[in-house]
Amino acid sequence: MTNQEMREDMQGCFRGSPKCLLRIFKVIRSKQIYQSYPESEINPSQSALDGGGRITMSDLLEPLQGIPHFYSLRKDLKNVDKNSNFIQAPPPKGLQDAERIVAYKQTKKDITKWESIVKRNREALTLFFGKAVDVGSGTVGALASRFEARTDFEKKMALHVCNLEIVDAHNNDGARLLELNKIDPKVTSAEMQLDPEAAKEHAMKQEYKRAEERMTLKHKNNSKWAKRILERGLSAQDDRTRAAISQQLHQHTLLTRKMNSMKDTSSSDDSSEEDDDDDLSAESDEIKNLEKIIAKNN
Repeated sequence: MTNQEMREDMQGCFRGSPKCLLRIFKVIRSKQIYQSYPESEINPSQSALDGGGRITMSDLLEPLQGIPHFYSLRKDLKNVDKNSNFIQAPPPKGLQDAERIVAYKQTKKDITKWESIVKRNREALTLFFGKAVDVGSGTVGALASRFEARTDFEKKMALHVCNLEIVDAHNNDGARLLELNKIDPKVTSAEMQLDPEAAKEHAMKQEYKRAEERMTLKHKNNSKWAKRILERGLSAQDDRTRAAISQQLHQHTLLTRKMNSMKDTSSSDDSSEEDDDDDLSAESDEIKNLEKIIAKNN
């Protein structure tokens, strides 16, 4: 049916012919209607308006075609689009509640199987956990006797421990140290007289040690700082100052013990050592008074 014929039929239908209206309706229903307007951002397609269309990464990258600066970006985004895993939309709330109820019932059913065992263990006076196992002796020696080297380092150390030469050398070193501790200082002095070089080296070491003690002055109370602290009183000082004074007392105690041991073992000390000993003995009364003050303040 041409457009002219349709126009004539419509003019006849307006005159009140029902058959003409029915025929025109059938023709219009069977005829396909096409959209001829172009699509753009301000004139989207019908699928986009209905929500049935899906925007992909290719749609977003389409405007960048032909631009050389965005070639690497397009390549990376295509790889991301190809290897990406989309996050699934969460199920409806009703379905989530149903799954939660089913999971709760299944878990409750599994736990119910152990209620009788748990109740019996709670009511029992004594619990027996299988057969008794003899764990053997729990001493360090018993555990070491059952030790077996597994790693390369443990095997290497086991070879060194079992080596007879190393064991003998260790025993000999220990015996040598015991012998050195038992040497009489008078015998040592006689040996030094026979070996002047060794005696000179020993004297230099002792002199260096005494000079170090003099330079530190940790056992002296004649410095300006110590005198100022004593004038103000320890009760007015902070914890750090009291700790410093306590350290001085400790150093003085060590030097006093050393002085007494040297007097008992040898009577041939140097003149410088005698001067130091005199200073230490002269300060002993002052140190004792200082210790009493610290004890009262603490």
